[in-house]
Amino acid sequence: MQWLQRSSADPTVFEAEAADASPEQRETSAAELWTVLESKILPLHTREDWDVLRLEVWSDSARTIVFPAKLPFLERTENALLDLHWPALQELWDRRDQGGARDDDAFDAQVGDVVNAMVAALSATFARSSLRGIARVDCYLFGEELLCSLE
Repeated sequence: MQWLQRSSADPTVFEAEAADASPEQRETSAAELWTVLESKILPLHTREDWDVLRLEVWSDSARTIVFPAKLPFLERTENALLDLHWPALQELWDRRDQGGARDDDAFDAQVGDVVNAMVAALSATFARSSLRGIARVDCYLFGEELLCSLE
């Protein structure tokens, strides 16, 4: 993946598009997310600035964002974050927008399946990353509903 850095924004944003056509590609993209987080994002924060990594899944915009946060989480104060776009999820929304999805329950189930696959890849690769044991990750859907905590 090619990570682009937008430094003109506050916070600094590192963004990329995941390869997610297969489970293997999803895992490779997820593993790279943790590597880039550790090498690019965390050095821009002091350890006192954060005590959890917050991963937010925004299925309606087909992306996950990850940033260091302080508990209790009241507001975003990060200096930098990752923004990873997931094309397979975007494709579902595009098809729906073009009139391809008529059954809301079926569409919601498809989105849920893709989100679950993304979170599974992120969870599996976090467990193998050098961040495990150093940081806890709280995963949220739309920034509100806790999906999982990874330690």
